[in-house]
Amino acid sequence: MSALRTPITRTILSSISSCRTRPLLPLQSFSTTATGSIEGRGRDNKFDDLISEQSRKDPPRKGGVDLVDNYLSEGARQDTLAKQLRENETIRNTDPEGHQKRQNELLGMLRGMDVTQSLVGEQPAHCLHIYSHKHNTHITLTDPKHEAIINVSTGNLGFRKSGRKTFDAGYQLAAFVLNKIAGNNSLRENMKQVHLSFRGFGQGREGATKAIVGTEGMVIRNKVRKVTDVTPIAHGGPRGSKPRRLG
Repeated sequence: MSALRTPITRTILSSISSCRTRPLLPLQSFSTTATGSIEGRGRDNKFDDLISEQSRKDPPRKGGVDLVDNYLSEGARQDTLAKQLRENETIRNTDPEGHQKRQNELLGMLRGMDVTQSLVGEQPAHCLHIYSHKHNTHITLTDPKHEAIINVSTGNLGFRKSGRKTFDAGYQLAAFVLNKIAGNNSLRENMKQVHLSFRGFGQGREGATKAIVGTEGMVIRNKVRKVTDVTPIAHGGPRGSKPRRLG
C-alpha cells in the first residue's frame, strides 16, 4: 500500500492530518496589571476606593427595601424584639390603649410590614348581609360579635312562590329592615359603623340597593364604612362524579 502512494497522495494526506490537529492558540492574559501605565492604574485604584466608600454610605437596596440582614445579625434582631416585648408587658396594666397600639406595632414587625393607623383605631362594626339568589332574598343584621339581630326573608313579608325573587320584594325587604333599625333607638345609637355584604346576583339585590341609597337608607348611610361582595365564583373545582350510564 505504501508503494502505491504518489507525491500527490502524500501531499493530500499531510494536509488532511494538519487540518485535524490544529495548533493551540497561545494563552492571553486579562490582568489589569499586564498593560497600562502606572498613572492609569492609580486612577483605577482611586475609582475603586470611591465605589467602596459610596457602598458603605448607601446600603444596597432590593425592591426599595434595605437588606438589613447584611448589616444586622439574627441574634441582635431577636434581642431587640425580646426587649420590646418585655417593655410591652410592663405597660399592659398602666396604659391599656398604649399596650394595644404597641402590640399592633410588634405584630407588624413580626410580619415584616407597617401597621397603619387606620387599622389601629378601627371600631367594631355591625354588618348587613344581603343574600339574593334567583328564587329569594335574605337580609341579616349582625352585631360586632357576628350574632344575628334581625334575620328575615321576602317570605316573612307575605311574598309567595315566584313573587319572592322580584325587584319589588327585595326593595320592600330592605325597607322593612331599615325601618326596624330606625325604630330601635338603642340599636341605632350602638351602630357606630356599618359594613354591607352582598352575595348573589338576583333581582332582589338591585331592590335592596335602591332602598339603601333612597330615603329609607338615611338611617345607616352615613355610617357605612365598607362594601364587600362575597359571591362565590366557580374556578373549576374538583373532578365531577361519574356520569350515570343506563343500559
